[in-house]
Amino acid sequence: MFNDRVIPTTVFGVFLGAAALFSAPAHSTSYCVDGDSGDNAASGLYPSECWQTVSRAFDESMAVSMGSYDSLYLKEYVYHETIALDSSMPGISIATYPGDSPATIYCDNEDGDTNGSIGVNLVGANGVFMHNLRIVNCQAMAVWVNSGSEDIQIQYCEMELPGDDSPRVGYGVNVDSSSDVTIFRNEFQREGSSEALGQAMYTVNSSDVRLRENTVHDNILFSVWQEGCRYIYIEGNYFSGGHTGVVLDGGRGPTYLRDNFFEGQTTWGLDLYSDNNVVRDNIFFECSTAIAINGNGNAVTGNDIRESLVNGIVMDYGSANQLIDNQVFE
Repeated sequence: MFNDRVIPTTVFGVFLGAAALFSAPAHSTSYCVDGDSGDNAASGLYPSECWQTVSRAFDESMAVSMGSYDSLYLKEYVYHETIALDSSMPGISIATYPGDSPATIYCDNEDGDTNGSIGVNLVGANGVFMHNLRIVNCQAMAVWVNSGSEDIQIQYCEMELPGDDSPRVGYGVNVDSSSDVTIFRNEFQREGSSEALGQAMYTVNSSDVRLRENTVHDNILFSVWQEGCRYIYIEGNYFSGGHTGVVLDGGRGPTYLRDNFFEGQTTWGLDLYSDNNVVRDNIFFECSTAIAINGNGNAVTGNDIRESLVNGIVMDYGSANQLIDNQVFE
């Protein structure tokens, strides 16, 4: 892994070698950051010569090469800095060092200033892979994928949204005007005991976004909010509690919502406020209202609705919606 100097045998007990973390060309280089004992004057190439800050990798010397699919591994530590990448740095892999507990990106300065707190900001970035990071205390967004970013993968990360005593509404992952984004097997939860006022996953004006096998724990207001998007795939996720599981609000093309588990939403499991979507083979359990349809041409088929507190499926308005083979158990 570290340029053939140190080769861990496994990555989190699952992946073997650096190539499994990211499909990188053979010429790529691996670097490390150790916030506890690192040194920004070091080479960054050996575990004994890690840098101290993440920003060192992307400073004016550009140690991590553009377009080289270099890998940056973070040792277990709480890093008080934002990771910011743009179009000048395509092909970057950022992950926790193999065998360590997740490195933490803390959206705050050490002096307690919470202004401008974004954990990872991808501005027109291309080819970024994030794995096994913990991102907390983000008053704005844990991860912001924006400005035409594409080919982004975020997986096995933990994100904590601020509770309702926070001065701002927080997002877990916000995909804004971007494409080809995969959000896979991440966990979203609130900080403290109060309800988080944001969305775990928010997609707006984007296309080809895949939200797969993520877990959203209870008391986050909205698990997923999709607005003005095209070709969004929401599959195999677990949405627990909160106001609403998924809001589909006016898309430019179909959203595919399949094999998800909704549990205990206090208002709607699914608020279907757009047209021509496919809602298939989902399970809704103990939601106040499982599905509210406010659009046209939607196919709602094969869903299992159990123990709804108020309604199973409600059609407020719309036409040409197909409701086929849904099972409602009171």
